[in-house]
Amino acid sequence: MRKDTSVEQEHPGIRPTVQETYGPLNFGHQPMFGGGFINFGYWQGIDLTGPLGEDERARSQQALYRHVLDAAGPLRRRQVLDVGCGLGTGYAVALTEYEPDGVTGMDIHPNQLARAREEQAVLLGEQPGRLRFAEGAAKRMPWQDGAFDVVVSVEAMQHFPDLAGFAAETARVLRPGGTVAVTSFFTADETPGCPEQLARLLDTYASGLDIARPVTALAEAFTAAGLAEVRAVSIGPEVWRGWDCWLSRWWAPGTWPRNFLRAYEDKILDYFVVTALKPLWPTPRPPPSRLPPPYSCPERARQRHVPVLRKPGTTSLATPLRALRRTMAFGAAAGLAPTAARADVVTPSAAPSVRMLTCNACGDLCAHEGVTAAQWAAAIKTSVDNWSADTPLLTEVCYGQYAALRDSLTGCQPVWLATSSGPASCGKWTSEGDKRFGMAVFVKSTAPVEHLTADLPESPADSNKRALLCAKGGIEGRTALACMTHLTHRGDKDEDDEDLLDTARVQQAQVDAWALPVILGGDFNAHPTDPERGEFYGFQGGTGRYGEVDETDEDRPVRA
Repeated sequence: MRKDTSVEQEHPGIRPTVQETYGPLNFGHQPMFGGGFINFGYWQGIDLTGPLGEDERARSQQALYRHVLDAAGPLRRRQVLDVGCGLGTGYAVALTEYEPDGVTGMDIHPNQLARAREEQAVLLGEQPGRLRFAEGAAKRMPWQDGAFDVVVSVEAMQHFPDLAGFAAETARVLRPGGTVAVTSFFTADETPGCPEQLARLLDTYASGLDIARPVTALAEAFTAAGLAEVRAVSIGPEVWRGWDCWLSRWWAPGTWPRNFLRAYEDKILDYFVVTALKPLWPTPRPPPSRLPPPYSCPERARQRHVPVLRKPGTTSLATPLRALRRTMAFGAAAGLAPTAARADVVTPSAAPSVRMLTCNACGDLCAHEGVTAAQWAAAIKTSVDNWSADTPLLTEVCYGQYAALRDSLTGCQPVWLATSSGPASCGKWTSEGDKRFGMAVFVKSTAPVEHLTADLPESPADSNKRALLCAKGGIEGRTALACMTHLTHRGDKDEDDEDLLDTARVQQAQVDAWALPVILGGDFNAHPTDPERGEFYGFQGGTGRYGEVDETDEDRPVRA
């Protein structure tokens, strides 16, 4: 594919080779890209020893698309942008299997967009409002800041002349906590001479259609743009041999298309999935000049509610109930460094993600005049559904509230622990006047969960039992613990802080003894930036294993 300088520049801003390939040549309808996708394919699980047909080819391309969507994290209820969307053939997979709120396909070439709208006419008609196509360049995206939760790009990066521009625009259009996942082929390392070698081997590099760069160039661009947890994972073994077997239908060994495999075997070229996320706040986050304001329950006005969980993860603060937009990979075994997701034994690019919602129900004292237990449970269920929460965690909940929520969250397995025989005010939630008061954990699962508890040292200043409540079960396909705790029900600073620290140490020892990935939510009556909490938290100078993400989404409150 040598460069044709006679091609007229019909669309300023599009490189001539890109314009030719995706304009007059209509690359997506070439036989080697059968199935409507324009990618080399992910061939894992496909038998390469026998003849390959159109069905196997289509499966490989769908598998690559799914691989990228999986790497981007859960997409349910998310807005997804696909940069360099081609014909949009993967959107039927994305919309039906991953359940995003919407998918936007962006491409720089108007001819490709016209073809995409034609190819996806039925889907556009069936999914009004969930699928759209738009013209735009990777370095100049036509959307306002924070328009998307997820950005993906499948085998288009090799055409982008400005990786820094793409990275900056990706960081801009992502909401805080959003993720990006891209796949493409790059030089295997930064060895000098790789571009020249590839130009001799492959016409797509000689013509300038593909641009030779190391994968570190994209990783560094993401980092410079302010994205975090940048990872590049090779999937070359699952791409190149299958691609070469497929090309053998048309080209003999030694012809330039068959040199992709040669370039891989000579360690010049490789295929990568690159992922990153936009932090909830800039890193490092400056310490607050003052503690955050207390939540709105007047009877608990002096209580500081700071949910904590084993890094990484997300929590939310409730009453009024607020929920998170953010999803992150979770889990870190005891004793491992607090580097997000890297402590997990799961392959980082395939690490499962989980969404937590924590709520101080304040069921005994907060004003709930005229609200029945069923109405309260319906409000909580709305938030759980809206945010696809895998593990709703509650403290200061009366048994009547728990029972109503248990009946409402039919897809969750519950565990309950009473920490008090109950204040009289809890009796209002049931017709029987049940006054029990305590904590509850729910896990989204069809399989039963194991109920675990651990007693914590009693406090003479607190009549409520101090304990740790956990549900052990399958969370996003992995065995993990979802735990709730409440170190004290007193909201003042008169209580002995050393007593709280000692209690937290006992609690941490118990969590460590269970030796499983842990989501820990609760009321700790302290801020994570307090210096004395440094033995528990692993940021801002702390030496502990826990991380705090406490983003309350003021812009999307769901009031109970």
